[in-house]
Amino acid sequence: MPIFITSSKFNKYVPMDVIRDHNLKLPSNLILLDEEGRKWSTKVVQWNDGRTWLTVGWKAFCKWNNLKWEDRCICEFIRGKGRRGLFIKTCILRAGSWLPKEDSVLSSDHRDQLDKRHFQGSPK
Repeated sequence: MPIFITSSKFNKYVPMDVIRDHNLKLPSNLILLDEEGRKWSTKVVQWNDGRTWLTVGWKAFCKWNNLKWEDRCICEFIRGKGRRGLFIKTCILRAGSWLPKEDSVLSSDHRDQLDKRHFQGSPK
């Protein structure tokens, strides 16, 4: 499943190319999962031009996880078992650390996909 990197604390933009390239059909609500297995419900808003944002719920996720402006969050779309839908599994990289924890929730094959260009600010 696809991944994207984010750096902002507030409403979160989901890159259009991730949605398009992986033919994702996002529901109006998604569940965010943090590294501890905690869950937050977030609202998905799509603009007419195709931009997609995570709004309600993202801010609570950031606050609970003490996300700072300089931190990065790796977001991996995962499918639930059966009819459970689509989730976003997250891995928080604290400012300057840039390496996930040993017991990170990211799939090992996705760790290999990450390179330095992903950590140079917000998606364009």
